[in-house]
Amino acid sequence: MKKIGCRDEYFYDGSHYISKNAYYRGASFLVYPSWEEVNRNILVPGDRWHPFCPPSMPPWEIILTDGNGIIPHKMIPFTLQTLEDYHPILGKKILLMNMQEHLGSDCSRLSLPVLAMGEFYERYDFQVGDALRIKVLDYDSGFYHMEHIRRPEREELDHKSDLWLNLMEKSMERVINLFGERLILPNQVDWAYFMGGPGLMRKPTLNFHHFMKRTEQFTLSSADGLYFLRKKC
Repeated sequence: MKKIGCRDEYFYDGSHYISKNAYYRGASFLVYPSWEEVNRNILVPGDRWHPFCPPSMPPWEIILTDGNGIIPHKMIPFTLQTLEDYHPILGKKILLMNMQEHLGSDCSRLSLPVLAMGEFYERYDFQVGDALRIKVLDYDSGFYHMEHIRRPEREELDHKSDLWLNLMEKSMERVINLFGERLILPNQVDWAYFMGGPGLMRKPTLNFHHFMKRTEQFTLSSADGLYFLRKKC
């Protein structure tokens, strides 16, 4: 296809431009709400939506539905240290750049919109350890649908997780072989999902945060406050 718009909105396979809106439409990914989120009846999008959210769109602007309606937002105060836990892919430097308009004179605390999940958690008797399967309905407009995955089904997914992990490792290796260390971690993740194809996004059994914890082939490095993955020696 002919490229129209920003370079970051496309993948290039050597002969064709593929729009990310078309590529990610219908993709799925997993989110595991933390104890804090379940206890506070919220969901912090953070960088869990990466790379399934346009880089120009703040994650708190996403529209999430469960089939019964759109999940509302509400403002919640956070310490910067707590917020970092929800952005392990971005890292502190990019996080601070993205949060400048929300930082007041006290840079240690800020308030951000989060998803108000109380009604959803109560309806499904949501427990810590359960998961959400998020499906991309429209990438460009940030529109998504979620469904509840109970712990027994999640445990069934865990048995198949090695296949997903192996595919992501092969995909990330291709990305690093192609780009070297020219890409920071968020861009490496984006390209790894492209290199891996539908197998990473059709009923996935892990997410990239699990990959970072479980992979034995790659290690997280940093330079000038920016993160990237490199192959272990």
